[in-house]
Amino acid sequence: MTNRVVPLAATWGPEAGRLSRRLGAEVGGEQQVRMLFEAVARRSPDGRGTDPMAGSLWRACATGRNGVAKLASNHHLSERQVRRRCTGSLGFQPSVFRRVGRLQNLLRQAREAPGRLSDLAVAAGYADQAHAGRETKGMTGLSVRVLLDTQRRWLTETSDSFKTA
Repeated sequence: MTNRVVPLAATWGPEAGRLSRRLGAEVGGEQQVRMLFEAVARRSPDGRGTDPMAGSLWRACATGRNGVAKLASNHHLSERQVRRRCTGSLGFQPSVFRRVGRLQNLLRQAREAPGRLSDLAVAAGYADQAHAGRETKGMTGLSVRVLLDTQRRWLTETSDSFKTA
């Protein structure tokens, strides 16, 4: 199952659609993460839910800047424990969450403070514009410019539809 995306509905059934709609209605990432953890906890076979540190580890990874050594130090864990807890609770290695976090940061930066692509990339946590390009293409199949243009068009269309409604 490495490097595969399985639709949530394939494992959770109709509950996946309900959760997706609820997540889409939330504005902030923090509320979305909390909702995901609560949903996973409800489905946990032992009723205990996820690792209590999972949320903290996710937030630290999502900045796109924290390596495993820094996560371990900040959470008073060994690097092995960080990897094991992320994989066990969240389903991915910390490096995957850092990549997702950087991509989310890039999209947010472009939305909130548009500027030169090289500046956006560095502000989002990438080493440089080329790093942003490689990761974006690898994760989305799109170049950074196409992804940002698509986001800009979608935001324009969405805001226009609210104005005419």
